[in-house]
Amino acid sequence: TLIIRTYVRNLDWQTEDQLWLATADASPSDFKTHNNVGTVYLKQGDNTRAEREFLLAISMNKHYADAYYNLGL
Repeated sequence: TLIIRTYVRNLDWQTEDQLWLATADASPSDFKTHNNVGTVYLKQGDNTRAEREFLLAISMNKHYADAYYNLGL
């Protein structure tokens, strides 16, 4: 069973975008992860979802300047 899980997790590493989206599913309480997921959505042109992720990162850590900066973009 660990071989299967390892194989599935390795699929997450194919692109940086896939990695961050999978990391958000695995670790939803990390503010830096939500900031990075927001940048993925921003690159894809999905400003609504990007804004939601940046605001979530800010709500988790009000002192995280990167999320404020990205929200301003």
